[in-house]
Amino acid sequence: MQTTINCGGKEVPHNTVPWRVATNRYTNCDGTAWGWIEGAPGNVCWTNETKKFDREKARAVVAEHNRWLEEQKPITLRIVEATERANAARRKAEAARQEADKCDAALDAALGEVERLESLRDEASNLNSTTPDVA
Repeated sequence: MQTTINCGGKEVPHNTVPWRVATNRYTNCDGTAWGWIEGAPGNVCWTNETKKFDREKARAVVAEHNRWLEEQKPITLRIVEATERANAARRKAEAARQEADKCDAALDAALGEVERLESLRDEASNLNSTTPDVA
């Protein structure tokens, strides 16, 4: 089992924390971005000043660590988490279907009202065209 990960030539041990790429709000003197890997043990910095360990490489390391971390969970726990995500997605999809049904009903009602009003307009127009001018 791999216990470390290479971060631009520096071996960093995996830990139990999910990692993320953080970016400093201030750039390097030459305007390039720099930052660190939040959650990694020690001081793991990246910089776009050189290509040795830039943001893209830091993102790849973070993805690899987080994938490794997920794989350390027992399969039973991963099944439970996946089931919870599936149930949440199912509830969200059902709510969206119900909202779509409400929208369809509102649309049908509005189109029915348009049809009714157009019919009234047409009847009034027909009455006006068949009534002789009295003037």
